[in-house]
Amino acid sequence: MTTTAATIASQTRTAVAPVAKACTLAAPAAAPSKARAHADSAPTPPALGAEVLNTLEKRWKHDARSLTLRVMEATIHRASQNIEDVLTLWDEDRVRWVEKAPFLLRMTKGDIVVCPMDDMHVAASFKRLDDALPFDAAGTAGSRLTWKSFGPCSYAVGRRVSSFAFGTSEAGLLTVIEARFEDGGRLALGAQGCGYAQARRRTNPPVRSSVRATPCLPWSLHLRSA
Repeated sequence: MTTTAATIASQTRTAVAPVAKACTLAAPAAAPSKARAHADSAPTPPALGAEVLNTLEKRWKHDARSLTLRVMEATIHRASQNIEDVLTLWDEDRVRWVEKAPFLLRMTKGDIVVCPMDDMHVAASFKRLDDALPFDAAGTAGSRLTWKSFGPCSYAVGRRVSSFAFGTSEAGLLTVIEARFEDGGRLALGAQGCGYAQARRRTNPPVRSSVRATPCLPWSLHLRSA
């Protein structure tokens, strides 16, 4: 079963009320003011996963390049925090992970929700999500998709992010968000799923995830450090 961002959004639009207001992202590409930086990190009411995804899709269609720059800038400001959990969507009916689903990176002072926009590109939201709610947040006969901690990414939980790197396509649009840890390990989230590499040791080679539903990403996607 392959579920793309567009499919997930279409399944939930009938069950989720229209978005009341746009998802708050980062400041514009220009140097952010202290006031704007403070507002960006201020607590916000929990958002619904489907609401966040629908909002990102609208912004992507309007100006994908501008959204990419804002997401990269806002992500950089999340460095020097610990990762508390990595969650993705679980299909209760089919009892399996949802392919090409959003990933929720829960950090000490906020969330990064990485959502696939197509088969290659991603965008991210920084709205705080309530992972106790089903993805459709309706409790009706719609998709029974719930947030669950993704075991193959458990290596990253509790680790401090020293910096972020980004993968971009030839068009300059975001393809991968990679968290780099102080011990040399890293975690990458992209449209095709997640991949990780543990810190290099003299006796053990790097270990990478190999889950079919969320395959390991190649590390040669034009990565550039923050």
